[in-house]
Amino acid sequence: PFASEEDYRNYLARLDALPAHIDGLIAQMREGMATGWVAPKVTLSAVPGMLREMRENIDSGPLAEPFGRIPALIAPEAREEIAQAGPETLRATVAPALAQLEQFIRTEYLPAARNTIAASSLPGGAEYYAVLVANHTGSTMAPAELHALGLREVERIRLAMRGAIARTGFTGSFAQFSAFANSDKRLFMRSPDKLLARYRRILARANATLPRLFATLPAEELVVKPANEANGERMGGAYYEEGSAARPAGFVVNTSRLDARPIWEMETLALHEGVPGHHLQVARAHQLTGLPAFRRHAWYPAFGEGWALYAESLGPELGFYKDAFSAFGHLNSELLRAARLVADTGIHAMGWQRQQALDYLNANTANALADNEIEVDRYIAQPG
Repeated sequence: PFASEEDYRNYLARLDALPAHIDGLIAQMREGMATGWVAPKVTLSAVPGMLREMRENIDSGPLAEPFGRIPALIAPEAREEIAQAGPETLRATVAPALAQLEQFIRTEYLPAARNTIAASSLPGGAEYYAVLVANHTGSTMAPAELHALGLREVERIRLAMRGAIARTGFTGSFAQFSAFANSDKRLFMRSPDKLLARYRRILARANATLPRLFATLPAEELVVKPANEANGERMGGAYYEEGSAARPAGFVVNTSRLDARPIWEMETLALHEGVPGHHLQVARAHQLTGLPAFRRHAWYPAFGEGWALYAESLGPELGFYKDAFSAFGHLNSELLRAARLVADTGIHAMGWQRQQALDYLNANTANALADNEIEVDRYIAQPG
């Protein structure tokens, strides 16, 4: 948060601490180089350019943005001091640290990075991946069992999708419908403002119908806002941003590439990221003051993402998915979760190559091709 003088002093202190933090990152990476625990080249190739972009735009990028909107509630002398200290710190402290990290990754780490993508290719990697799978799923299933489960779920959901496709009046194959659903201009919003407005209407409807299913509703506000445009090419359609005492929770919408944001995905995405998904669960956890802080604020993927997927399934009871395209979008969202089980275990336990995982998602989901590429690269970078 950037609401008080203390917030800005904390931010300046964090910026001042960045060189030591980067020294630590480099030390960790050198340890990895010495022990064979290095990242895949494919996940790192763009990083030096991203660091250079941050450095070259240090005065106008997101790191500088808070210094351009210092609240008037802060005393004038402090505002003036912070407004001067911020850009100076960015140029004198942060930019050289970013340059150091960029140079290290470009000249030392990238050449030593591995050409393989599987976690199981690391020393002790198979055991490491099994631990990640257990931590992220909360189950005792082995990677091979999860792979088989994913295949069964993909088959089940694809069968259900035939009915939704038939309801639209489309008579072609799944692949032909996917191509149509990702290209017909009638299925996309024409401006960022219209995309945001439609999400606000969906979430207003969801909030109005929540009392049908929930006795206790979240007290925290949820605002719909656009994502930082600089990150648009590298993220999906929307994400949830946890609220704090100084900032309301956010349903953050990617308004870039409108031609990759189909209307048919909007209802299920709003229910997943907003209510009754992540926002209801996280905001309620904040309210449960009888629990220790780690229970109220920590994130457990099997529960958090499991709850949000369950929340999507409540759509019909809340009056959603009546439109055949939205029903298809709901099933496609569920299908992606099943396909993830197949692709992630395929990459890290079955010897799949990146293109094999891409081909699988492209053939078995109706996601935009660019989104599937983001997905697969995330599975490679974050096993499990």
